Amino acid sequence: MNPNSKRQNNRLQLAALLRWVVITVFLGVAGLSYLYLKNQLFVLGTHRHSMEQELRDLIAQNSVLGNRVSNLTSFTALQRRMDDGFLKMLPITEHVVAHVHPQEFTRLAATDNSAGNHYQTVAHESNSRR
Repeated sequence: MNPNSKRQNNRLQLAALLRWVVITVFLGVAGLSYLYLKNQLFVLGTHRHSMEQELRDLIAQNSVLGNRVSNLTSFTALQRRMDDGFLKMLPITEHVVAHVHPQEFTRLAATDNSAGNHYQTVAHESNSRR
C-alpha cells in the first residue's frame, strides 16, 4: 500500500467546512438581529402608545384650562370681582395722559429737520400705584 494513499483518504475538506461555518455564523447574526429589531419595534410601539395617551391627556387638560381662563377673564367675571371688592378700578386723571398732536410733529419736523431732532421727551408724574 502506498503511504500517500492513506493520507489522501483522511483529508479534511477545510474549504467546505469554513464555508458552512461562515454561512452558519451569518444566519445566526441575521436571526439575532431580526429578534433585536422586533423587540425594539415592540418597545418603541409601547412607548409611542403611552406618549400618545399622555398627549391626549395634556390636550384635554389644556382645553379645560383654556375654558377656565376664558371664564375667569370674561366681562361678567370681572364685574363680579369688582362688585366683591377684589378688583378696584381708578379713574384716569388728566395729568397722567400724554396728548399727541400730529400737527405739532409736522411743524417740528419742518422747522428742525436739519438737526434731525424729531422727538420730544414726555415726563409723567410718578405718584401712581407703586
